[in-house]
Amino acid sequence: MMSDPNLNKDVLVGLLRPEMITGLERFNSTFLSAENTNVNEYRQQRCLPPFVIDHKNHTLGFSPSLYSLHQSSLHQRNKVMEMALDYLRSVEAWIPALSKWRNEKFPIYGTSSSLLLSIERAASYTFGIRQYAVYINGYITVPKIRTTSSSSNHSASDSNREIKIWVAQRSLTKETWAGYLDQMVAGGIATNHGLSQTVIKECQEEAGIPPRLARFAKPVSSIQYFTESRLGLQPETLFTYDLEMPADFVPMPNDGEVESFYLWSIEKVSI
Repeated sequence: MMSDPNLNKDVLVGLLRPEMITGLERFNSTFLSAENTNVNEYRQQRCLPPFVIDHKNHTLGFSPSLYSLHQSSLHQRNKVMEMALDYLRSVEAWIPALSKWRNEKFPIYGTSSSLLLSIERAASYTFGIRQYAVYINGYITVPKIRTTSSSSNHSASDSNREIKIWVAQRSLTKETWAGYLDQMVAGGIATNHGLSQTVIKECQEEAGIPPRLARFAKPVSSIQYFTESRLGLQPETLFTYDLEMPADFVPMPNDGEVESFYLWSIEKVSI
């Protein structure tokens, strides 16, 4: 739970597995007495332990320190959480997600869609924070190979062309789902990044697609799902896009996220 200053009430922002509670209780009891530069800075701001655990209502919340006069701004709330996570990462090896530190901040939104806090991407699994991402389906249209059994009931434009889809194979060294097949481009939406900005950035980074092409990506839908893994709980919202590519353009791995790209028919993709 977290207080939304704009609504003056608590809102649900994440989910925890039961085993996390014991570790966070231990963390709370040792955090303020630890000898650590970040902890000393936190202590000087007269903060309470970072997390408030309510066993009766089965909730864990962020400390009121995050909303005190000393931490009234978004910047200060982010700083307090950063200090807490840095310490948690250094002493609590039982949290597997924090070993996947990305140095990338993801947003936490309230029910008013206001930004409440930014949190290290790896920690979003630990606290079950909803992540947001863009998925871009890249495709081309090419002449169809005709057969004598082809139907003549379609229009000439439909019957003479077919769609092929660019499929990415995730890097074999990627921390999650290494080597699996994926959309042509996919990436999380970081704090202070909008949808269009993320689409253009990820296209350039993952597939070498220049902005002059990426800007033609068309939003088509959104998907919500929930996964549970050893890293923690992950609710996620995906914003999906379709991008028709020039037939002579070949996406190229650009940032180590992708192993290779394949151009496949819809029939092969659906197998």
